[in-house]
Amino acid sequence: KEELYCQLIKQLTFCPDLKIETRIWELLWLLTGVLVPGKVLLHHATLFLRSSSNPTALECYNRIQKIQK
Repeated sequence: KEELYCQLIKQLTFCPDLKIETRIWELLWLLTGVLVPGKVLLHHATLFLRSSSNPTALECYNRIQKIQK
């Protein structure tokens, strides 16, 4: 699960293609609803999601918060 988060965030950071970026956000949205990253990565993932201007980032952040409880 850690590797999935790392790869998706990496791809979103350097993605020049809007169609691909949209698909990656969809994958990250799905992932955040089923798997919470480990404690260290959780901190970095939430920082990434909170700093993104993409509307799906907020949804992903909220899904992580919800599944953590």
